[in-house]
Amino acid sequence: MLSMRQALMNESDQISIDFDEASNAWRQNKNQLKNGMFSYKKSSKNCCYVCEDGKKCRKKQLLNDKFCQWHFSPN
Repeated sequence: MLSMRQALMNESDQISIDFDEASNAWRQNKNQLKNGMFSYKKSSKNCCYVCEDGKKCRKKQLLNDKFCQWHFSPN
């Protein structure tokens, strides 16, 4: 049985990846820090997560999401 990669390679022997476009897409929701590090961009609203003790999280939401980077779950 052929793997997905082998099946794709059989259809076309060359795979073209535009790394500049991929890098720009990856950086859209991030801030560039020192030493080549990044952080997620955040909105001015607070996270909607409610902790086990009943208190709401006070960290800032990620852009286009209701939760902070600690409570974000990419489902």
